[in-house]
Amino acid sequence: MKKRPLICVVTADCTRQFIRDTISGIIKQSQLCGCDVAILAPLTHFCFTLKPTHREMEREIYKLILSDDFDGYIYCKSKSSMDKKTMKYIEALMNQTGKYVMVVDGNADNRFDFTQSDDFDDFKTIVDHLIEVHGYRRIYCLTGTKGMFQSEERLKGYFASMKNHGINFDRSYYEYGDFWKNSPKEYARRIISGELQKPDAIACGNDVMAYTLIEIFESNGIHIPSDIAVTGYDGWATEKNPGIALTTFRRDNFQLGADCMRRLHRQITGKLSNRAVSRNNGFIEGYSCGCRTLPSVPSKVRRQEKMYETYKDHMNYSDMVFDLADQPDIKSLINRVNFHSYMIYDLKYFNIFLSEEYLNGLNGSTNTALTLNLETKLKPVLMKNDRHKVIFEGDSFKAGSIASYFGAEREKTNAFYISSIHAGDKFFGIAALSYGKKLVHYDTTYMYFIRSFEAALDRFLVLSQYKNKLNKIYYIIDSEVLNMNGLYEWITHQNKDRALYFVCCEITDIKLLYGKYGGKKLMKMIEKSVRSLSVYLEKNEKCGILTDSKIGIILNSPERLSDIIKKMKISGIGEKSVLGFTLGEYTVKAGKIKEMDDIFDLIGEAANCTAFTYKPNNNGNKHMYEKLLELRKKLEKFPERNWNIDKMCEELSISRSTLQKNYKEFFGKSIIEELIIFRVEKAKAMLRETSLPVSEISEICGYSSDTYFIKQFKKIENITPNDYREEYLRQV
Repeated sequence: MKKRPLICVVTADCTRQFIRDTISGIIKQSQLCGCDVAILAPLTHFCFTLKPTHREMEREIYKLILSDDFDGYIYCKSKSSMDKKTMKYIEALMNQTGKYVMVVDGNADNRFDFTQSDDFDDFKTIVDHLIEVHGYRRIYCLTGTKGMFQSEERLKGYFASMKNHGINFDRSYYEYGDFWKNSPKEYARRIISGELQKPDAIACGNDVMAYTLIEIFESNGIHIPSDIAVTGYDGWATEKNPGIALTTFRRDNFQLGADCMRRLHRQITGKLSNRAVSRNNGFIEGYSCGCRTLPSVPSKVRRQEKMYETYKDHMNYSDMVFDLADQPDIKSLINRVNFHSYMIYDLKYFNIFLSEEYLNGLNGSTNTALTLNLETKLKPVLMKNDRHKVIFEGDSFKAGSIASYFGAEREKTNAFYISSIHAGDKFFGIAALSYGKKLVHYDTTYMYFIRSFEAALDRFLVLSQYKNKLNKIYYIIDSEVLNMNGLYEWITHQNKDRALYFVCCEITDIKLLYGKYGGKKLMKMIEKSVRSLSVYLEKNEKCGILTDSKIGIILNSPERLSDIIKKMKISGIGEKSVLGFTLGEYTVKAGKIKEMDDIFDLIGEAANCTAFTYKPNNNGNKHMYEKLLELRKKLEKFPERNWNIDKMCEELSISRSTLQKNYKEFFGKSIIEELIIFRVEKAKAMLRETSLPVSEISEICGYSSDTYFIKQFKKIENITPNDYREEYLRQV
C-alpha cells in the first residue's frame, strides 16, 4: 500500500478552544488531502507550570519532531500556552529537519511559511454594531499585546469604524493589553478610580479580557450593559459564563487550520485538494452590549456539551485513581486502564507504549535511564479500538518510528494525539489517542485519566526500586546480622513446622535522628546497635536490619522477649540511648514464608500487635528539633521579614546561646547564614520571573541597601544579580 503523507502538528494545551478549532480544521482538511496527522500534544500549559522537572519532561515530546517519518509540519504557535524557551526549542528542532513548516496565524518569518487571519473586518463589525445598533459614542478599545499582528489588526478595525462614523477619539480611547487577565484588571482600576473617564462601551481584543472586565465591574457596582457595555472577540468563551451572555465574534480558527493543511499538502505533493469549510463562525449577539437576544447554540453542540459533562462526572466521582494505585502488577494495571478508558468520550483508538527502560526498572535494573529520544525502545502494552484490544503483545520499536503509534490499521487516514507518560523527569512511555473521523479533542477528563495512570506507574517503579534496595541493603552484612534478603533466606532453611516468634522493632523519631546525625552516621549507629544485640541471641535466633527504621528479631519463644528488652535499653540507638523504640510481636510457621513479599506481610502483622514501647527520659532534643524546624520553615518562607534573634528566643522560651548552638547542630549553618541564603534564593526567583530592577528586588527581599544585597548575592552565587539575570535570559 502506498505510503500516505504523515504530517506533524506541534501544539500545546489542546483544552483551549481556539487550539481545538484550529486542529479541527487541520484534521478535516487532512481527510480530504489523504494525510495522516500526528499531533504532538503535551498535557500541560508551559506558561503556568510550576514544577520545572515536570515541564522539562513534557517538553521532551517535541524531540519526535526530528523523526524521519514526517513529511511536513504545522506549528500552532501560541504565546499564551508556550513560554519563550519552549518556542525557541521547537523552532530549533524544526530548522534541523530542513522540511516545509507552516505556522498557524504566524508573523513574517524567513524560516517558515505562515497563514494569518485578517481580524480587521471582523473586529470592525463589532464596533459598527455598538455604534449603529446602540448609538454608543464614547467607545474604548482594549486590544492585545503591542506589536502582535492580531492586536494591531483588531485595533485598526476599531480605528476604521470610529472614523467611518465620524466619531472623534484620542489616545486615551485605546489601550494595549495582554490577551489575559492582568491588563484588564489594571484597566478596570483606572476606570473605577476615575483616572480614566467612564466610557459608554469597551471593545475588548478577546473574550478573556472582556469577561475579566465584566467580573470586576459587576463586583464594584458597575452594571453591564446599563452602565458600561462590553464586547469580546474570538467567540470561544461565550458559553462559559452563565451570568451574562457575551457579545463577541467567533474567529474562524477552523479555516486557519484547514488552509494551513491545504497549503502544506500542495507544497509537499504538488496536488491541490478540495477546501474544507466551516460554518461555525461569525458575529454572536449577547446581553453584554445591550441586546436582548441570547446567542443560539445548535442542538448538536448542546447535546455534545451535555455528554462531555456526563462523562466528566463519571470520571470525577469514580474511584479510578484508587483502583489503579491498588493493582498488584503492571499487567493488572493495564487491564484496569483499559476498563476505565470507557470514560473518555468518543474514544476510537487508544494505544499505550511503555519504554523498555521503564519495564527493566520494574525488574530490578539499577542502571536505567528513564529518558526519551528517537532511539528509545517502546513496547506496546495496550492497543485498543472499538472492536478489540491487545495487551502486552507486539515487538518493541524505536520512539522515532511515528507510524507505529497508529497501530496496524492503515486503510483510512487518521489523527492521533501523542503525549508522553512520565512522573517528573522520569519518562515511562507514550500515549496515543484518536477519535477517528470525529472532530473531537482531549479535555481535562483525559488529562486526569493519564495523570492517574502516571501516578500508578510511578508507584510501581518506586516499590520495585525500594525492594531492590532492601535486597542489597545499605551495607555489607555478615552471617550474624542479616539484611532483608538474608533474613528471608534464613527462614526458608528452617523446618517448615517451626513456630517463629517474630519481633518487629521500630525506632521512633527516625526523622529527628536523621536531622541530628545524618544518614550515613545513622546507618552505622543502627548497625552497631544490632551487632551489640546479636551477642545476646541464643542458638537458632537471628536479627536483621529490615529498613532504615525497622529491625527484625526472631526468638525461640515469647519468654525471651523481656530479656531482649533489657539488652536493647542498654545498647540503645547511639551511644546514649537518646531515642525510644516500639516492639511488635507475631508468631508464624516458617513454611508460611514462601516469597520475599511475605516478609512485608510479617512486618505488618507484627507492627499491628504492639508488645512494648520504650520512651527515654531525655526527650528534650526532640522538642527542640521540632521547634527549630518550624522556625526554619518560617525563615525560608518569609526571608524578607526583619528577623531578630532576641525576639526568636523570647517566642521559643530559650536563651540566645541555646538557640544558636542547637540550630547549627541540627541544620549545619547558623540562623544568619541560612537567612542570607533564603533571601538570595528569593531574589534569584524574582530575577528570573520579573523585570523589576535590582534595587526594588533588594528591598522586597529585606535589604535596606542594594549595595549590601549585591555584595551578599555575589558572595554566594559568584555572580552579580544583573549578570545572573542576563545569563538566565540567554539560556531561555
